Amino acid sequence: MSTSNVRKVQPYPFSFYVQRDGKFLVEEALKLSQTGAMVKATGPLYLVGSEFLVNFTLPVLKLEVSCQAKVMKTYDRAMIRDKTVERLVEFRFLNLDSEQQKGIQSFLIRIGQIRR
Repeated sequence: MSTSNVRKVQPYPFSFYVQRDGKFLVEEALKLSQTGAMVKATGPLYLVGSEFLVNFTLPVLKLEVSCQAKVMKTYDRAMIRDKTVERLVEFRFLNLDSEQQKGIQSFLIRIGQIRR
């Protein structure tokens, strides 16, 4: 039996970079699937149907993913007392290569989100 400590890594949230107007905005990925991601947005509004270049690194595998993604849905919730707005954006990946698809699938299996 090994005596070394194993450090558990939280799979979510992780940094999710969205290229917008030539700059990368840092958002938070709250959930990932094989086809897209649910992201907590802090920047400007996202319009349904808009396409963006997105980048993120999978926490467990350290695999960098970069692809075009399309906004499928947005969810906005106003917090009256705090005078803030919580925005969630659902992105769909458009052109993942096979290595990135396999990496995302491996990540989801490792964290127990999907089965083999």
